[in-house]
Amino acid sequence: MDLDRGLLMMKMRSLVQVLLENKKKFIGSVFVTALLLSSCIIYAVNMSRYNVERERVAYLTMDQAERTKYVLNNMLQKVQVLEWAVHKQDGRCDNFSDIAARLYDSTSVFAIELAPNCIVSRFYPKNIDKNSNGESFKGWDLLADPVRSGDVLHSIEERQLFVSLPAPLYQGGMGLIARQPIFIEDVQGKEKLWGLAIIVFKWPDIINTSGLMNLQQKNLSYVLNWVSPNTGEEICLQASKEPLLSNPESYYFDLANASCKLSVTPKQGWIDVPLLGLDILIGLFASLLLAVLAGSLLSLQCKKERFHQLSVKDTLTGLYNRRMLQKVLTEKCCQDTPKPFLLCYMDLDGFKSVNDRFGHDVGDYLLQAATRRIEMCMESSELLFRLGGDEFVACMEFPGSEAARQKCFAKIDAALRHPFVFGAVEVCIGVSIGYVLYPRDGQEAETLLRVADARMYVEKQRHKFC
Repeated sequence: MDLDRGLLMMKMRSLVQVLLENKKKFIGSVFVTALLLSSCIIYAVNMSRYNVERERVAYLTMDQAERTKYVLNNMLQKVQVLEWAVHKQDGRCDNFSDIAARLYDSTSVFAIELAPNCIVSRFYPKNIDKNSNGESFKGWDLLADPVRSGDVLHSIEERQLFVSLPAPLYQGGMGLIARQPIFIEDVQGKEKLWGLAIIVFKWPDIINTSGLMNLQQKNLSYVLNWVSPNTGEEICLQASKEPLLSNPESYYFDLANASCKLSVTPKQGWIDVPLLGLDILIGLFASLLLAVLAGSLLSLQCKKERFHQLSVKDTLTGLYNRRMLQKVLTEKCCQDTPKPFLLCYMDLDGFKSVNDRFGHDVGDYLLQAATRRIEMCMESSELLFRLGGDEFVACMEFPGSEAARQKCFAKIDAALRHPFVFGAVEVCIGVSIGYVLYPRDGQEAETLLRVADARMYVEKQRHKFC
């Protein structure tokens, strides 16, 4: 490990110290960051659930729509069977009762009728031949019916099966009426209208046979709409008790002369709110836990940093101590490519007399002030250490000449000889400096310190200023 790496470690420790000093802000930042991260995770998880739910509902909607289409179209085929029977017997249909009995289903069919020339003449079962006022349907002219005539004419004009919207029946109740116009060739080979084959289906019984109501047991709301082929207007045929929510899954299917649209949504909405609430609580708890853990780790780091500072720094001046000096010198002396440096061993002249005369408090202030002055004479990349008492060591860049070195020492000496004033107390001191050059004067840390100390002692004897 070289000196640059050591300086980097020192800067990192300084950064840790800044974090320790702003512990509350740091914990708050961790909490906010964790909260934002948990919010993103919750959003992603719930979007995934939303997409899965939409796929599920889309599949159920399609499946139920196809089931409903199958059931309704199978029922409508009964009208076409009746049309086929009339064609086969050239418009007579002598066995109408037998055919109608086979087509009749009490759970879904209300009535089966034949209307030659659009006048009802046959119906099955016979007990429905009268309306709620007791009037017989036999001989009922459909083209003269003010309510039904429009659908009858439309069916004839289109020459296709026509299904009317569920409407109140004259006999009571609701019914879905399917009318199939029957055209038969005359002797001249021209098709002419024979009449109508009609089946009245019970409503909503016919739709319930498709299992549409089972959607409610799957916690789904639904609406089955009739879509007008001309205007696109949607008319509700059947709906669940619970209202349909926004943004439903929809599926269209054809039904004779029109189309139907089945729309489905979950009863409780696309997002499971209770589960979302649980996710939020978990995210909040996790963020708080992470913030607490971060605070605990920061506290441990604080203690670790304090112990480290106590082990490598002088508590009075804040300078690195002898232990750190040994480490730095060892690292610098063990580099593969030696980098020359100057090691200065300094001892304050006159410090002992100041300490004895004015007391330890003034002595401590003097050491702190002297430290600041020495540091002001050094470059920011150079290191100053306190070995104890009034002894300091500076690890400095290598000046190129003896004159340059002496100029540097003179600068430090001048800075320290300037009087120190502490309140009403004014003191003056000097400094004795012994220096060595690496690797000229030694290649080991202990050798360099020993030689520098000896030279400092010689300089101190020369000054004779203790």
